[in-house]
Amino acid sequence: MKDHSIRQKLSRILSFGRISHYQEDNPSLARTVWGDVLKDRSRILSHFGLASKAPAGSPCTGISCGSHDSLVVIAAGSQEITDLKEGDTVLYSKGSDGISAKISLKNDGTVTVKAEKLILQCGSLSIQSSTGEDLISVLSEAIRSIAQSSADGHSLQPFSAQSSKTLAKLKSFGG
Repeated sequence: MKDHSIRQKLSRILSFGRISHYQEDNPSLARTVWGDVLKDRSRILSHFGLASKAPAGSPCTGISCGSHDSLVVIAAGSQEITDLKEGDTVLYSKGSDGISAKISLKNDGTVTVKAEKLILQCGSLSIQSSTGEDLISVLSEAIRSIAQSSADGHSLQPFSAQSSKTLAKLKSFGG
């Protein structure tokens, strides 16, 4: 009897439902469905620094203070990412035909970015190899050498002969 009483109390606090659609006037409010109960303005909580809108139909979890009137959505998601291993993290967005962009942080230290278009806006960019070489600097050095060889009227042969250090630096970025 005790187990039934605890389960009954928890069912008044924790609910499982689906997001129907978002409110036009406030993106942190959505119409949600909790069993047979439709709630027009469920508040959607997010972690600081992250903002998202789960697609309509996504399952969600809510907590309340005894009734669906005070229900707040604390989690919403989908089962689309299935290749996660323990310790992995994925940040993704969903388009009309599936996952449209994805950043995977794997437990082995691998970071993978999948995107149709990648835009980086920053004051300074540094891509470093495990030996500490900066890719942008190495590429700039190689381009300057090629341009100088061309400006001097030389073929690229002298560049190849004099740039063994640059080539070694570029090879440090190989996998």
